Amino acid sequence: MFLTFVTMLLFIGEPDMWDAIRNRVRTIKTASYQKLAEGNYERADGSWGHHSTKHMDHAGYQESLKTKTDDELRHIIKDADEASRANPDNLNNGYYQDEMHYALMELKLRGKSYRGS
Repeated sequence: MFLTFVTMLLFIGEPDMWDAIRNRVRTIKTASYQKLAEGNYERADGSWGHHSTKHMDHAGYQESLKTKTDDELRHIIKDADEASRANPDNLNNGYYQDEMHYALMELKLRGKSYRGS
């Protein structure tokens, strides 16, 4: 608080300095809003990170599973389940859940189960 007061006393009477400060604050705010719009987030230490989630083309993925063998579908289910359980807080868990769901759905449409038959 004291430092802010001293800074204000030093720059009273210098309107160009105040304009420079206002412009710098606007620049910082604009850059921050741009980063947020791009899917970034600000960490507690002030640095920036990026939300790294996988995105799925749901219709395309379901269509691609029609060409897989039963064993390939079972492997997809097992692999996605292991990845999901290994790190429950992973940002990609929704993607892994979708993979398991669609592979199980394809097996069911074929009259098969995850365990065999």
